[in-house]
Amino acid sequence: MTFDYLKQHSSYLTSIGFNFDTLLTPNHCDTSLILLASHSNIKQLQKLILLHDSQADASSESEWVHVGDFKGKPAMEIIKDGNTSFVQNLPEAEYVVAKYMHLKLSALMKGEKTPEVQIVTTEEGQRNLITEILKQKCAWHPMLGMPSHPVKLLSDFTPLQNTHTIFSTVWTSLNAPQLLDKKITLAEIIKKVAKGVVFCRGDLFAHLLGDRVQDEIEIDGIKIKDFRGLYKVDQGLLTQLEEKAKQ
Repeated sequence: MTFDYLKQHSSYLTSIGFNFDTLLTPNHCDTSLILLASHSNIKQLQKLILLHDSQADASSESEWVHVGDFKGKPAMEIIKDGNTSFVQNLPEAEYVVAKYMHLKLSALMKGEKTPEVQIVTTEEGQRNLITEILKQKCAWHPMLGMPSHPVKLLSDFTPLQNTHTIFSTVWTSLNAPQLLDKKITLAEIIKKVAKGVVFCRGDLFAHLLGDRVQDEIEIDGIKIKDFRGLYKVDQGLLTQLEEKAKQ
């Protein structure tokens, strides 16, 4: 069963009681060994969906970073506008913008070409929030500006070559019923984000990704634990660049 078919028919498959597992297998893996290791019960083998993903090896370049609560409050909020609910995650959105700023500023510091950046998320509300923060912090500044590509939803996202992707998963129990099965969403993220960083709620993906989800990121030898730390690094770079511009 193909990945696209699984996406399009996941609701129907679930409604008829089809339980499935999702496996990402690089080309060099022996799928028969994976089957034996994953399912000893022959009845379960009849319910297996195996995704043979030729791009799985490329996904090793992406980082997965845990984003926890902000100021002791749950990261998720539902913003109601009439009968419409929007799911947003402020710390993830801030982290995304801080990472975008760092990519731009570090390239300027090194005298390199500014990298192409694509920002992607799973939720309409999160897309609006990230766009608003970008306008507040970046749009007006000549050294930053808005990304060359608008913030996209995962469903509309097509990866571009030589482009750095920054991804906000926005996943908790609040919006899980509206999204695809976690394993399917994870598979799609890995398939599309070959190079970049994925900000996520680590405890929701740890059992699928193991120690690949990190509690912090390291930039220029500095360990960053949250978006506030990355903003401090960005501000330092910005100050240096502004001083150079005055000379």
